[in-house]
Amino acid sequence: ENAVSRGVLSTQATIRGQNYYQLGISVNPGNSGGPVFDTFGQVIGVVTLKATRQEGLGFCIPLPLLQDAMTSLYQLNSHEMLVMRSQHRLEVVFELVTIASEKYKAGMQIYIKAMELASDEGLNVNIGLAAVSDQVEQELAQVDLVLINHIKREISIISKDQNIPNGTRQKFVEFWSNYLEFKSYVDNPRGTFGTYQAKLIELSDNHNRLAGSLSLLLGLDVEE
Repeated sequence: ENAVSRGVLSTQATIRGQNYYQLGISVNPGNSGGPVFDTFGQVIGVVTLKATRQEGLGFCIPLPLLQDAMTSLYQLNSHEMLVMRSQHRLEVVFELVTIASEKYKAGMQIYIKAMELASDEGLNVNIGLAAVSDQVEQELAQVDLVLINHIKREISIISKDQNIPNGTRQKFVEFWSNYLEFKSYVDNPRGTFGTYQAKLIELSDNHNRLAGSLSLLLGLDVEE
């Protein structure tokens, strides 16, 4: 059933180059696309985002910006619309894979610190891994469930999408493979302290290189 949440429009915010109204309101899955009304019952925006690190904070696209975007969209031909859809799909999936990779990178860093501490105390590094394994698993428990599982089909589409330049698709496939290797070394830590640390450096360098290349190819802010 439809539900109404009340809150306060506190300010305007710019996120990844897009302007939003910031709302003191809880936003949950399924709310995206819903209208935001002012006290006079006029639609002023469309719900789009929620804050990930703070409860009761959401964002909506202001109605004038949405109207301008719709006007521009209607001026596109069918091929241009397909290209725009492909671009949007790739940008969304790229962002989610980036976040997931950073999470698993942090997991490897926790393992490295634990291995180093165990080694300094004259213990087997596996003892250090065992000591922090529950912490790592808890921190990463939702990564695949929330960020990755629902986009696996999109990843398959992107890898074959002829509306995306071949070079961009190849870079993205490499980026996805880099994420899978991060995940593999967290799910199954292996090797010595030295080799594991070297693998983290290698994967991190590849992640940064590919993320930078894809950001440029997609016309995104490289610092994002």
